[in-house]
Amino acid sequence: MENENDKWKVTTERFVGFFDIMGFKDKVMSNSHEDIVSMIENLKNAKTATIDGRWGNVKQQTNLKSFLFSDSFFIFSASDSPWDLLNLLHNSKILLNYCFSQKIPLKGAISFGNATANFDRSIFVGQPIIDAYLLHEELDMFGAILDHNAERKLNELLADEDFNDEVPYEAIQYKVPTKNGRINHYCINWPEILFHKDNGGTYLLKDRRNLESFYTTVSGKPRMYVDNTIDFFDFLLEKVKKDYPDILEYPRKH
Repeated sequence: MENENDKWKVTTERFVGFFDIMGFKDKVMSNSHEDIVSMIENLKNAKTATIDGRWGNVKQQTNLKSFLFSDSFFIFSASDSPWDLLNLLHNSKILLNYCFSQKIPLKGAISFGNATANFDRSIFVGQPIIDAYLLHEELDMFGAILDHNAERKLNELLADEDFNDEVPYEAIQYKVPTKNGRINHYCINWPEILFHKDNGGTYLLKDRRNLESFYTTVSGKPRMYVDNTIDFFDFLLEKVKKDYPDILEYPRKH
């Protein structure tokens, strides 16, 4: 019988994502040790379910593996295929959405290139690992963006018609706030804005309200991240309203 690890190439061209919890040091200082452990356990359980595809005894094929250390984790794809990139974008989107709903602020970046990910020996080496980490430090909002290497590979994969159709649901180009100004990058399209009901299109503000709740957790400069992320949400919402002129807020305001 073929072992799962037999399908995993230790060294290959792959996508690499890096994510970490914002303001973790301040959280450790201002919360009990038990609360911090609970938050990390929550993050680990969510990551295991969405990224690694494990839920109890159920294993789904995601072609992704992750490694968690303290408040940070890396995600590695099995290959450079369109399927693997879509899985990485989609499952990261679900994870980001869930974490924000749980008051766990994440930011991250995705790169691409030759990387070694040996989970049996805990050896992780490669330029995309470094590039993803460095780019995430530049980001001044919650969420995750793609670097130039990941974007170049994404553009190559757009020749695949099915991939081309799916990408807009997972990532969108946006002038993201960084430490060097606003710069155009693909962003993971994590907010849940649009869903359909029998009476027509509707949009939710649940995720925006979740973001607004972060205002009660920070003051001063850290609030910039909240403002910038809300700006990204509003950018997506305006695009949805433009694409669907008859869309309604749900539940409706009285």
